[in-house]
Amino acid sequence: MIRSELLSTTRRVRYYDGDTAETIIELAANKFDDTFAGAALAGAWSASSFTIGTGGLCALLKGAEGGVVQVQNDAMAEEQARVLSFNDFLMFGLDRGVTFEAVVTMQTQPTLLSEAYWGLTGNYVKAAVGCPFRVVFVQDGAANLKLSTDDGTTDSGLIDTGVLLVAGVEHVFRIDATRPTNVKFYMDGEVLAPSTVFTIPAIPAQVLQPLFGCYKASGAGVGEIRVGQVQGYSD
Repeated sequence: MIRSELLSTTRRVRYYDGDTAETIIELAANKFDDTFAGAALAGAWSASSFTIGTGGLCALLKGAEGGVVQVQNDAMAEEQARVLSFNDFLMFGLDRGVTFEAVVTMQTQPTLLSEAYWGLTGNYVKAAVGCPFRVVFVQDGAANLKLSTDDGTTDSGLIDTGVLLVAGVEHVFRIDATRPTNVKFYMDGEVLAPSTVFTIPAIPAQVLQPLFGCYKASGAGVGEIRVGQVQGYSD
């Protein structure tokens, strides 16, 4: 069933699937929507710009229904980074009422020092909380999904959601940053860490990019996420 909601801060209307919570379209001046259908990445996407190490993988998955990019740390013992990003082409200005959504599957739970993260960041800095400008979901080797924001002044650290992602299960992850003083994170339409106020008041002047990464500083830890549709909207 198709449902709609009014984003009160921006006065935009969002239409979404009532069963999956996946956005169908948001009526905004600026729209980005990619399902990764095709034989190669299109537009600003890069799968190799920030590679560290010789192992791991970031590539379109052949034969995947609807288009999927896999981002992976493998068991090679080394510092390793695999990143799907806009190659530091920053386009989402948080002073324009940004919302971001991605369909992500935690294909392989991170182990040891491996971590996976996805959301919006400034220029790439390795590690989930390395970038001083970020609004991200984080899954590390410590079980539960975590959330993190930083506006260059206020760093939330890693906030535990209490949610354990099951390997191989697809979810719809959404960030509503239309109110920088009260950023909301959602999974399948449910607010995550509802008692935490994520505030990034100093970040509106920053422009961010979508980013999906797997990183480990060392060791044989593994981890893999698979990325389906990615959407972003702003005024």
